[in-house]
Amino acid sequence: IRRWPDGAYTAAFHVDTDYADHRDLKVQVTITIADDRMTFDFSGSDPQTDGFINSPRPNTIAYIGIVLSALCPDIPMNSGFYRAVTIRLPEGSIVHPTVPGATVASTVVAGCQVGQAVMKACEQFAPERVGGVTIDVTGPYVHGIDERKHRFMTHSSRNPRAFLSMDMTMCGMSSSAVYGGDGWGMWATPFSVASPLNIEVSELQHPVLYRQAEMSTDSAAPGRWRGT
Repeated sequence: IRRWPDGAYTAAFHVDTDYADHRDLKVQVTITIADDRMTFDFSGSDPQTDGFINSPRPNTIAYIGIVLSALCPDIPMNSGFYRAVTIRLPEGSIVHPTVPGATVASTVVAGCQVGQAVMKACEQFAPERVGGVTIDVTGPYVHGIDERKHRFMTHSSRNPRAFLSMDMTMCGMSSSAVYGGDGWGMWATPFSVASPLNIEVSELQHPVLYRQAEMSTDSAAPGRWRGT
């Protein structure tokens, strides 16, 4: 931290919608560097909203951790790491909602916007370290009755043929490039420890048939280093 210039660095990123008729919800952070300490202050963020995209405190802190792991790749992310970090999250805001604020989508929204706002602030003092903290996935739900004779999954005895399937197909543009290197594959940064289910297994588990699946050419943002 001492290598970075002291100062206050502010940036914001917006949530397009909360799916409850509110748009352009602001996530704002000011990062203050003072000698060997960093403070992340989200006081400029919008109040929590009626939609289900509010990011609870642990989720918000986790996204700050994603950014710090990119800025400090050689330092283990343990409890000692955070002794140099102060995080201020105003209660009742989109980054620290109170009951009964809905949070079901926060892993993606507004979590990613938290990460993007922090990255935008960090690029003012560490431009060669930052990247994207984005997720871009399709998530269609399919539900109905499974009438196949030999079903792969065991179903409830009360309704043995009902099924619910969700396709979490990833998009290649989600994988962030960094200074000096391409982004990896087609899996979003915050999902980097997850393993996507392949199409063949999905078709075994659920009565869903994929006609075609392919990546679009150059969808991972072609450039000097490929990726967002």
